[in-house]
Amino acid sequence: MEDELHSTLLRSLEDVRKMFDAGADDWEYALLRTMARYCQARGVEPRLIAPIDIMLARKTDKISRQRGDLAGKPLDETLCLTAAAAAVTALKRKGECSSVAEAARVVARVVGVDQKTITEFRNRISRGTAPDAATAAYRGYVAEILTWPDISSLQGICRFVS
Repeated sequence: MEDELHSTLLRSLEDVRKMFDAGADDWEYALLRTMARYCQARGVEPRLIAPIDIMLARKTDKISRQRGDLAGKPLDETLCLTAAAAAVTALKRKGECSSVAEAARVVARVVGVDQKTITEFRNRISRGTAPDAATAAYRGYVAEILTWPDISSLQGICRFVS
């Protein structure tokens, strides 16, 4: 496993170097993605990987906007709200909160976003009116958060949400 992980890291870094040498506009994204995947494979806590994920989202936004592919809310804000909405669902499913409103209050205190914003965003995901990135990430976030002992890993990740 260790040798395979090391080989995968080196191959990915070689790919990043080729992108860098070619002047690709997304080489920084590829490097960040490589580091995030490596950290995940090594079992690094999600709260320690979260800053890399935020940088990835910001880099994705920048590249997409430069290419004319993106409009609307920044991806880092969307994914933060998605994680908060997923945490509400996870707390309710685990039985740690008796209602969605209670779960939203708990999550709001941890992530630093008001309860109404989280609840409204969660409702948009349920209705299918949230951004595609949110809809695509939501179930994976719920599944991951269900495995956590608590939601403290989400603390402060939404500090940039207005």
